[in-house]
Amino acid sequence: MNNSDVPFSLDLEGSDSEEMNFAFGVVTFVMNQYFPYWFQQDAPGDGISDAISRRVLLICEKNHEKFRWSFQQLFQSSPESFASHAKRMTNMLRDMKYRHKRFLHYCAEISVYSAYMYHAGNMEGAQTAISNIFSYLWYLKSKKENLDFTLRDQWKNLEEYCTYISDEVDL
Repeated sequence: MNNSDVPFSLDLEGSDSEEMNFAFGVVTFVMNQYFPYWFQQDAPGDGISDAISRRVLLICEKNHEKFRWSFQQLFQSSPESFASHAKRMTNMLRDMKYRHKRFLHYCAEISVYSAYMYHAGNMEGAQTAISNIFSYLWYLKSKKENLDFTLRDQWKNLEEYCTYISDEVDL
């Protein structure tokens, strides 16, 4: 990912890392579902695999009405509250034991909210979503008490989860 290609700027530690590529890939994938020309990636699903893209898309489709209702309730009257809500979502996720299902739902939900924000005219929604997903992944990577956590293994495990889990599983 070349920073000059990004439609906004992110000035974060580790911004050229696997974590950032994943966060950027998820949000861009979801944004492109709503706005096909929002950002053209080098290849479909750049930053995330086809299996992860498919799983995120299923979560978005299955929770479409819930996400829309939540967005309307939370942000319609105050779009600038998205940044504080996204941060609360990220902090709550940090307090829970890591689960693939929970993490993917979080990525999908926060990415859909960013698309709704963009549609409402707030151009910072995607940047907020990317930086929050990145922040969570960076937190996991640096978490000392979780010595068995390695990001490379995590990607492999997440990929396997997305590949082999049934589409009928509660998303």
